[in-house]
Amino acid sequence: MPQTPTAPPHEQLSRRVTAALGKLGLALRSEARAGASSRGMSPTQGEILVFLLRSPGSSLSEVAEALSVTRPTVSDAVDTLVRKGFVTKNKAERDPRILSLVLTEAGTAEAQLATGWPDKLHGAVDTLSKEEQAVWFRGLVKMIDRLREGGSIQAVRMCTACKHFRRNASANASAPHRCALLEIDFSDLDLRIECPEFGAR
Repeated sequence: MPQTPTAPPHEQLSRRVTAALGKLGLALRSEARAGASSRGMSPTQGEILVFLLRSPGSSLSEVAEALSVTRPTVSDAVDTLVRKGFVTKNKAERDPRILSLVLTEAGTAEAQLATGWPDKLHGAVDTLSKEEQAVWFRGLVKMIDRLREGGSIQAVRMCTACKHFRRNASANASAPHRCALLEIDFSDLDLRIECPEFGAR
């Protein structure tokens, strides 16, 4: 006869979910290391290129915060990328004392190559139904928020961490949340994970 589980089913499932997420994390890190190495770069350099592709004009501090690495680490990596002709340093329009980092044409091409693995992951996510994606997305946002509140994630440029986010501030049942900056209402599934208009609280 099969033995009765010694732990509650919900606890077993949570552990399996955690283990599954760990497998995804290992795959992402492994692919990032292999891809960066094949192109003569470090994983950090590859991550910087991808970040600048999505957030051009960011400063050293903003890149360091977004990638959860130290500013000296980012500075060294950026200097290498500048020497390779992938990144240029310019004075930021908002403050001439701050350096604005922008990809060159070669850097843009390299950054697009570095995003290849997430495209594979995107394809895997597309095998889920729309309903499954919606449930998973809501759960991931809730988990990221919990980790951020606990200090495990230092920088999250997502709606729920933004000073402009107003939870359940709209009378529209299908779009209950509001962005005070853009003055738009939106639903849980419209939450941005990486927002260019993000404002730290």
